[in-house]
Amino acid sequence: MNQSHTRTAMSVTDAVLSRMSARAFTDQLVDPALLRRILETARHSPSGGNVQPWHIVVLGGTELA
Repeated sequence: MNQSHTRTAMSVTDAVLSRMSARAFTDQLVDPALLRRILETARHSPSGGNVQPWHIVVLGGTELA
């Protein structure tokens, strides 16, 4: 990916204390380019022992609404 990345410093404590869980959603669609960027960023996140145990499934369409 050939994009510029902006890095913002945040302590682990600040990250943990400011995190939120979404429990309410809108019917607004997520821009596919934004979704790709989020998933590509997540793909680079570390895992214990670099085992990368995650599986990602993206669903969409009107049947889900």
